[in-house]
Amino acid sequence: MRKQGNSLIHHNLRSYCQLRAIAIAFLFIVLNLHYLHSQTVNDSIKNDNYFTPENVLSFAEWLYRGEGDYARAADEYARYAFLKNPAPDSVLFRRAFCLKKIGRLEESISIFDTLRHHLSDQKWLQKSNLQLAHTWFLKEDYSRSIDVLENTLSTPKDPERAKFQRLMYFNLMEQKRWVDAERYMLNLNDGISLDDAQSFASLARQARLSPRKDPTTAGILSAIVPGSGKFYTGEWIDGLYSMCLVGISSWLAYDGFHAKGIQSVQGWIFGILGITLHAGNIYGSIESARGFNLRFESSILEPLRTEALKIGESE
Repeated sequence: MRKQGNSLIHHNLRSYCQLRAIAIAFLFIVLNLHYLHSQTVNDSIKNDNYFTPENVLSFAEWLYRGEGDYARAADEYARYAFLKNPAPDSVLFRRAFCLKKIGRLEESISIFDTLRHHLSDQKWLQKSNLQLAHTWFLKEDYSRSIDVLENTLSTPKDPERAKFQRLMYFNLMEQKRWVDAERYMLNLNDGISLDDAQSFASLARQARLSPRKDPTTAGILSAIVPGSGKFYTGEWIDGLYSMCLVGISSWLAYDGFHAKGIQSVQGWIFGILGITLHAGNIYGSIESARGFNLRFESSILEPLRTEALKIGESE
């Protein structure tokens, strides 16, 4: 019995040792494979440097075209321009375009302006001019945008000439130069289609001829009859409200002074209140007229601004 038990113990112990040896051998093989793989990766990295100018440019293009990650693309284009000096015009252009897309307009303008003064390739010159003019438009510096466009439009015909012409028109409209905008469109004979030119000219004519409300007239009317300036601008409820407040205050002031003379507390309180309300009524009528004109002009300009934004959305 005892011999059988010892035999069983020795058998189990031998099996345990064999399994342990197998496990150690397996672990040794895995560690060696991992080491060999690491060496292979390191050799690959040594043989293929990911920070070469070509790979940096490929990564920048992937961020720009594939991911639309303009902030990182701008940094990668800058890295490439540093490694590959002088960098190709297309790289500098795309970096400026990326900066524009992320709102760094001053930096974008600086690069576009530099490009347009030394580029010889007509394609990139025209692209840079358009983006520069559009960036000035986004900054609401319409005069500088027009300056760029005037120099560009004097060059030979371009496949995207219509974009330059539209942007010129949008600048003139933003400056409220209605007559100039209308004439500009009517005098075009190439680029933009005839139907579009006539439509834009008609819109400028509408902006020019549509009646406005004169702030001075509104103020004078309200000075004579409280609330009438608001009636003039179409704000009837506010006009009635002003008329009632000023009228009631004036009547109570008169009633107080009539009853107790110059010593009347009621007369002084409502007199000062009435004068204040009347002055506010005059000022409110002037602002109402200005607001009327602003709302009308915005109704014309807002759709144009939306269309203007699309001009520079792509390179």
